[in-house]
Parts: sequence; structure tokens; C-alpha cells
Amino acid sequence: MRSHLRAIQAAQAGSDELHRIQWDKLVSTVGSAASAPLATEPLRRSRELTPSAVPAGVSPRQAIRDLLSALPLLERSVLRARPNAALNIPPSRFVHYYESSGTTGDPVAAPKAVDDLVVNTMNIGEMWGRFLVPGDVALILINGPFAPAGYQFEKVLEYLGVMSARLWTDNVTGDYGRILAIVREIEANVYVGTASRLLEMTQFALDHAEPVPRFARLLLMAEQTGPHLLRHLEELTGSVALVCSYGSSETGTVAVTCERGRLHLQSQSYLAEIGDDSGIRLIDGGPDRGELVVTTLDLPSRPLVRYRTGDLVEITGERCRCGSAQPVVRTLGREQDVFALGDLHVRQGDVEALLWPSDVAVGEGPRPLNYMLVLRGRHVVCLITTDRPASTSWCAALQRRLAEMFSARTFALRVVESLPPLATQGAYVGWKLSRVLDLDDTTLWDRLPAPIRGVLQETLQTLDAIPDMPSVTARDVPRPRTEPAGTPMAAQGTMTAEQQAQFVLGVYFRTQAAIERYMGADRLPQWTQHVAEINAAAMRRQLPDRAAQARDLLTGLNSMLDVYGSDTTRVDEADRTVLEVRRCGIYDYRERAREQGVQLTLGRPCEYCVDLHHRTAAELGISVRNELGERNCRWVTDVPVTGAPTGGDPTGVESAADTAHGTQDERGEQER
Repeated sequence: MRSHLRAIQAAQAGSDELHRIQWDKLVSTVGSAASAPLATEPLRRSRELTPSAVPAGVSPRQAIRDLLSALPLLERSVLRARPNAALNIPPSRFVHYYESSGTTGDPVAAPKAVDDLVVNTMNIGEMWGRFLVPGDVALILINGPFAPAGYQFEKVLEYLGVMSARLWTDNVTGDYGRILAIVREIEANVYVGTASRLLEMTQFALDHAEPVPRFARLLLMAEQTGPHLLRHLEELTGSVALVCSYGSSETGTVAVTCERGRLHLQSQSYLAEIGDDSGIRLIDGGPDRGELVVTTLDLPSRPLVRYRTGDLVEITGERCRCGSAQPVVRTLGREQDVFALGDLHVRQGDVEALLWPSDVAVGEGPRPLNYMLVLRGRHVVCLITTDRPASTSWCAALQRRLAEMFSARTFALRVVESLPPLATQGAYVGWKLSRVLDLDDTTLWDRLPAPIRGVLQETLQTLDAIPDMPSVTARDVPRPRTEPAGTPMAAQGTMTAEQQAQFVLGVYFRTQAAIERYMGADRLPQWTQHVAEINAAAMRRQLPDRAAQARDLLTGLNSMLDVYGSDTTRVDEADRTVLEVRRCGIYDYRERAREQGVQLTLGRPCEYCVDLHHRTAAELGISVRNELGERNCRWVTDVPVTGAPTGGDPTGVESAADTAHGTQDERGEQER
């Protein structure tokens, strides 16, 4: 321990002794790695050619550079395929077993030996000790049964003499009641965990009228957390937010934060290189950017030589004002944590800069708490939760701001009570899989570990219940398949985006047709009333303002008509909203479906559509009128005075019964 402490001090001081220490450790690491079953023949040959001492006339730094350039790279796919082959001692000699999440393939075994734990604890502890002291109390909230972070951070806090409580919450139910009580009881002033868990706990507190927990410091890990999200979390909790560390289950902790919130490469334990199209080079202290390649220097039982992490990083090249000479690194996410919409490439930071702009002061209207993007075809839907009810004008302004990012796409914003459970899984599956649900890219689904696939199914069920989501019954978004002969979708191999869209429409349509057939004409009004009550309840939760409800009533109808390729125009006036449907695509789709053998119960789609929207309006106390043509219609909703309470007659609107059903003569006139 004393020798490693001297190495830490040499690294933080930037002394010449560090390069000598790194050389000695590198020679030992190459020997250990060459003895492991995973070693390639070039690595074995390198061990035989590696001198035990720095060659005469060569500086230790240059010797390191020369040796690394002669060693082969270790690809992530190779380590994933044979994780145990990287170990050069029997599994029984490790003290703990862990593995990576398996987000992008099979999990990688990452057992810990005593030397791993001791070195990692000291590396982290000597940095955290700059701002944590005995008397602090830490909440550790890391739901990772196989990942070492929770246990490791507990050991670090013990090393510093800081009390900690390592707690757990159910991944799906998200019940934080007992955790919030314990935080209050022990007066925890430090949070250690993921940003998504903290946001979910905050949402739980707000939903249950409990105080939002306040901390002095947030030590965030495992998820990409940019400056806008950090500022957002600080404002929510009254704290100083730090990205506490960076690393992985297989590499250990490569970088640790200082008191100024800068991540410092632990150069006493790792040699770091940067790779891009121009090649791979050793980090020399100057600014650089690319994929991080690491060689472990203190993991003799599972050494990794020139391991390609797949993580994009930036080396700032600036000396940190904390005084440490260790290089400062900024994490930019995984190479795959980018989604493309045509020529547009969007990253997490792009979205969060618009959600939480630095020029918007706290207290100016509602605050977005958390978000998820749902993509399908040309549709982009942003689901958000907020810390208080959001007005129509506020939602419209945020929608306009976000829509600029998604040019040439249909963009919609939806305020929901809580996000689907997948949004809390960023620590395990990354930002792109947890916050960007691309229903067109089923290959992303295949990358999910089995337990997370279950969360995905629940997520899609949650999305199905949100009004106006464009065809999100896309749990049926297909993997490549063969359609029955004779249907419009008959095809072999992978579907095009248009074919996928048509397939999803078909699944949705056939499901609705089956419900109508099962219920029959006698029971269908009962089913329609049930759906109307669900829609109205969801709308009340999302849009407490009655004027917003009145305008939103036709939004869902317009979205569905748009999905089926209808010709529509919507006009929002001061006291009403008018939806003109010049051609109903649902009507056209029904005729094609009938020709293909789909059994239809109702004579016209209007029978269900008109009844559903009148019943929903009645539940909300909203006045709605419609006129039906042959394949066209016109809808009008009266927009009440903003802020009027939801209810019946006192508002001056028609009674629920009259609005929903009218007289028999009126209904007959509507149908005609």
C-alpha cells in the first residue's frame, strides 16, 4: 500500500518518477497478459522481446511509447467472446465475481482479486478525500447486482471514514418510500449513484407529496452526464454535482473526479492512448480526442493490454486548478450512443441543451424533470415529466424549441406522469437504448440483456396507454419475417421502413377489428365508454387546464388520421379548434383490409370514431360537434376560458349525456 501511495503522489505531482513506475508496471503487465489463454502469438513474442530495463539512451516515456506501438490491440469483441480467457489465475482465487452489463453483447466476466480492490480503493479514495470528510453521510443507490461499483464505493467511503447506506429499489415499481425515509433519518448529505435513479426518486417524492431530498454533493456514475443535466440536478437538489468516476467492470476505474469536478486519468494504474482515423497515440498531456484505448498496470490477475473501450473521450490538455498533474478527460459517450435521422446525427447533449438551457432561470414556469424520445418512421415523440402542471403555451414553446432539432420529421411533445421503466436503465444499457426508443431498429432490441428485454416490453405497454402516440403498439414492430402469401406485405428478408410502417398499421387495425367483432354491436358501446374514460383520465393528468384539454381532444384524432395518410387541416382559433378532414385515410384502409379478408363488424369507421370522441368529450365536460360526409368530416371543439375547472354544467357546456349521445334524431343526422 505504501508503494502504491507513492505512485499516486508521483502521478498527481507529475514527477519524472511516474514514467519509471509506469515502465516497470508495463513490463510486468505484458508478462502477465502473455501468460493468459487469451494472449495472441504477437503478444507472446512481445514478452520475449521486452527488456526488463529501459534501453540505454532512451527515456522511460519513449520506451513506453515504443513498446506499446509494438503490441497488438485487444478488441472488445474478442474479450466478450472469451472473457475467462483473460484471467491468468483460477477463478477460485478471486474474492468477488462481477461481470459487465452485456449491453452490446455477451457479459464480460470481471472478477475482483484483493489487489484490484486495494488499488482501486486507494485511487478513488485519494481523490475523493479532497472533498469528503468523516461526518459526511452517503446514500449509495446503485441497482447493479453484477457490477462492482456499489461495493467498491462502499469500500472507498470506509477508507475515508465516511458512513454510507447502500440501499436498493425495485427496478420496475420504483417505490422509493423507504429510501426517502432513511435519507431523512440518517441525514444523508452525499448521493452516490446514477442520474436516472436520482431523477426517478425525485419524481417519486413529488408524486407522493414528500420533500425532494437535498444533498451537499452528488457523485454521479455509470451514465453519460453532460453539463446541462448536471446543472439540472444541482438545481433540483441544491447540491454540487460531480461525475465521480469513469471506467467499466472489465477495466476498473480509469478516471476519478477532483473537487473541481474534473475527471483525472489514474496514470499510476493505466496507460491511456487515443485512437481515430489517423492512428493510435499515447496521451502526452496535450489536447486530443478519439476512442480511448487502455492498458491496465495494476491488475495482474486479469491484465488488459491496449484494450479498445469503444468510449469516445476528449483530453483537455489543461492543467487542473486542483493541482493534480494527471490528465483531465471528458467522456463523450459510446461510439454507438448517437442516433441518425437522415443526415442529422443527434447526441444526448444536443437534446439536454434544449431541455435545460442555461439561459432559463429556475422558477420560470414548470421544469422538465426527465425525458425519453420515441422514434418511428418520420415521427419523433418526446415524453417528459415535469415538476408541476404544464400549461398549453409552455408545452407549445418547448415543443417548438425541440422540433428545430428534428427537421423534416413530425415532432410531438407529450407530458406524462412517469416515464416508462426503461428510462431508469441507462447505467446498464447506455443512453441510446434507455432514452431513445427507436421502434424501427429492432437490432437495438436484440442487444438488450434478457432482464432488460422484459423492461422493454413493459415500456411499450406503458407507451400504448399514452394518448396520441403514433402507432406505438409497435411492440409488434417486426423482426424480418415472411408475410402470408396474398397480403400486401408479402416479402422475404428485411422490411423497408415503409413496409414496417404498413405492417404496424396492419397489426393495429386487425387488433381493433378483432375487438369490434368480439364485442359485437351490443357490447361495443360499453367498450367505447371504457376507452373514453381511460383517455379522459390520462388527459386530465397531463393537461389540468380545460382549454388545453379541449384543444388536445382533436390532436389525437388528427395524429391517427395522419398515420393513415389522411388529408386534414387543423385551425386553432381563440375560442375553438376546427379539424377539417377532406379525405379519411382510415376509410380507405378499411376497404383495402376488407378486400384482403379482414372481417369488419361496423359498416363505417365513423361509428366507433364519432362515439369515442363524443364520449371522451363528455367525460371531460367539453363541447364537441361534428359533421359527416361520405369520406370526409368536420370537427369543432369549443375552447373554454383558460383555468375553468373540469366539470359539467357550471361551465356552461352541454351536459355529458347530451354532448355524447344527443337525441336519436341528432345522431341519425350525424350519421347521414
